[in-house]
Amino acid sequence: MEEPTFLYDKTFLYHLNSANRSSGTNGDFEIKIDITNGYNIEDFDSVCLLSASIPKSYYAIQEGKNTFILTEGVVDTTITIPPGTYSATNFANLVASLLTTQSPNNWTYTCSINLSTAKFTWTSSGPPISPPTFKVGDYLYERLGFDKGEIVEFNPISGLTSKNVINMSPEADLFIRSNIIAGGADANEDIFYDVQASNIPAFGRIQVIDSDPQEYTKVLNNTTNIYNFFLTDEFGTKLNLNGLNWTATILFYKKSTLPDKIDSMIKLMAESF
Repeated sequence: MEEPTFLYDKTFLYHLNSANRSSGTNGDFEIKIDITNGYNIEDFDSVCLLSASIPKSYYAIQEGKNTFILTEGVVDTTITIPPGTYSATNFANLVASLLTTQSPNNWTYTCSINLSTAKFTWTSSGPPISPPTFKVGDYLYERLGFDKGEIVEFNPISGLTSKNVINMSPEADLFIRSNIIAGGADANEDIFYDVQASNIPAFGRIQVIDSDPQEYTKVLNNTTNIYNFFLTDEFGTKLNLNGLNWTATILFYKKSTLPDKIDSMIKLMAESF
């Protein structure tokens, strides 16, 4: 027998707003959830997200994840991109300027974007020493158009062209994470909801509607009513919403014992024949 959809003994709707946090930031905060209507948190065993509204105000390039290394000869120079969301053209102009002004050998760099291939090409001019290289690192590889951790060298004649199509968009795969989930302590078990935002432009607003709450129900951590909520990208990096709040509607409920009773009754009737 298929279990009836969403049978429960008691429910409580909570409207979460990161602006009402007790500590933290809009992207990573702690909040006390006060249960009313005569209930306590211990009265519930399940929780699910019904809807959410999240600003796509986090930048494509975030603080602390915004560097790569330029090597000229034996000299390494860290190039730091200011946090922000850039068009390909603006990014190309900015990188060329930073490379030129921070070149340890006073080289001049250019960077252009091929709109047909969505790849950058860099050129350099300077004294006849070994060609410069980029140590792409773990952060800007999608923006520069290379593989993670790759070291790439300029061709003395043609310069350097991105190997991969560049990606200048802010993160499209988000996770709402929280210790509201029982046992949700590691990087996988604390995922409350997976948010897809690929069709939302930068600085737009992501609207989430859970089409199947029962499918995405989690076991509630009902040992406390103080919870931490935070947003991350697909790699677990926390996202900075840059001062804008997000909201959600959360359903707390107690699973009904009726389906189990029905199953037991059917089994008992079947055994009696």
